[in-house]
Amino acid sequence: RFGRGKLVETLRTGTQDEQIAAAQEIGRRGDSNAVPALLTYIETDGAGSSNTSKEMAILALGEIGDPRAVTPLLDILNTRGPLQEAAIKALGKLGDERALDPIASVLSRPSLRNEAISALLNLGPRVLVRATSLLRDLSTAGPACNLLGQLGDRRALWPLVKTLHSPRAPVRRQCAAALGNLGDPRAQRALYHLLQDPDPSVRRSAAASLTRLADGSMGPLLAPYIMEEKQDSIQLISALRGDSAKASIPTLIKIASHHTNPNQKEAIAALGRIGGQEAIHTLAKLLNSERGYVRFLSASSLAKLGPVDGYHPLFEAAQNTGTAQVEGFRGLGDLFRT
Repeated sequence: RFGRGKLVETLRTGTQDEQIAAAQEIGRRGDSNAVPALLTYIETDGAGSSNTSKEMAILALGEIGDPRAVTPLLDILNTRGPLQEAAIKALGKLGDERALDPIASVLSRPSLRNEAISALLNLGPRVLVRATSLLRDLSTAGPACNLLGQLGDRRALWPLVKTLHSPRAPVRRQCAAALGNLGDPRAQRALYHLLQDPDPSVRRSAAASLTRLADGSMGPLLAPYIMEEKQDSIQLISALRGDSAKASIPTLIKIASHHTNPNQKEAIAALGRIGGQEAIHTLAKLLNSERGYVRFLSASSLAKLGPVDGYHPLFEAAQNTGTAQVEGFRGLGDLFRT
């Protein structure tokens, strides 16, 4: 096991592989006494070294977590050189709020955007305010939406809702996805209006977020989209639940009854969430399907309807001697366990 002095010497004079290994070991040890030597290597001693070994030295500063490294790392970030990405990663590890504005300023650069977002997530409570302000700039609105979605702070709800009106489709798409990540059902109405967006990627993003936020309140509005059976809207099946979605049952029955339909599984599950005599009758018929997964899903959906609606068709299936018997017994077991 080398001491700090030997590792620093190896960093200065070793081969590239040795330098990389030395930098990684210094970072792993978290030795704050090595910070001056690392900074000297990055700024002067490493003049003839590869960028890879310098990157490892920079990342070691992030692992050590000594605030003395913040200012030199910010200087590297401001040079617009090949070491910027490593500096962003290290600053994110350090979690010092002094890096907030400098890192936020590179969000408009695609090559550094992902690393900048990852780093900003670690820079404290001011990130929410700074990210919200970035929504006003078209060059940073998209990554700001991404950042706010990953932060998951519901205080970003209304600024994001406002950004749904952006003239740029990529921004609207990222904003819709961010609202899904926030998990606030109040965004459903705003996302619903995006189902008519001219850009298909925006419509898909809105539908995916509506599915994540579904609380049953949007059933009357979403059912007509399902009835159109368009690919952009069919994914909304997962958002349907309760009495408010009963208008979609005929379409769901049609989808659930066709083995070649790629949305058959989702339709069977939705029938179990919505209920009603038509749904129960269809699920009972599907217990006799030739396909095992259809029988399995249908029994599960009937069990989820509860003892009042689910018991009778499951009991009848359990009395048969055909393929439905096993699923009938299994469904009854699920029903009584719940």
